[in-house]
Amino acid sequence: LPTAMELLSFENPYRLADEQNILEMLQVATEIDHTFTYAERNSEFCFEPNDPTLKGRSIVFADIGPLITVTERYNGIDQSREEWIKTDWNQFLWAIRGKCTFVGCFNNLQNNMLF
Repeated sequence: LPTAMELLSFENPYRLADEQNILEMLQVATEIDHTFTYAERNSEFCFEPNDPTLKGRSIVFADIGPLITVTERYNGIDQSREEWIKTDWNQFLWAIRGKCTFVGCFNNLQNNMLF
């Protein structure tokens, strides 16, 4: 992993709040059947599954310079948190798809094991 000084020296390749990037994230949300929202209060971009069996689950992205924080929430409570180093925008869009799909599949698997 890069040091804090190395992270500060990285060129910031993109910003989540750029208009074109928001449009592309909205398109991803549509493709994977999620609702996409932005919380201005804390500058978070949220993907929530439209599947009623996954109600209360969300994946939240926050732009913090050279990093993106990725938080999985359930009913507003943080369940896990990761930090992704910004690199390629298209790679990030595929990572959103993967993260949201994995969380949906994993949670469905857990729910099926409970019964």
